[in-house]
Amino acid sequence: MTDKASIEAQLDETAKITQQKVPGLNAVVGLDLAGEGGGQWTLRFVNGAMTWAEGLDPAAEATLKLAAKDWDALTRKQLNPVSAFMTGRLKVVGNMAVIMKLQTLFQ
Repeated sequence: MTDKASIEAQLDETAKITQQKVPGLNAVVGLDLAGEGGGQWTLRFVNGAMTWAEGLDPAAEATLKLAAKDWDALTRKQLNPVSAFMTGRLKVVGNMAVIMKLQTLFQ
């Protein structure tokens, strides 16, 4: 089961590795998760370091839209981000170049 607390724990875990995986990234990205356990968050990357907050920032350069269960699978490396995008399970609104830089977080 995916719930808000587990998603936020996954965001905390992801934040621990971003400087290694996306060094130098400066971006604001929205995360819009649908379904059970879903919600909206904003991820801020400053020189690769990530912080997050609940709610979507309208100034986000790009937003990832997917089911909460698919986000869970992505963070556990059970769902390939490219496959998820190609099959429509992951949608991107905004700057695709920013999102492409995040692929390394899920590999």
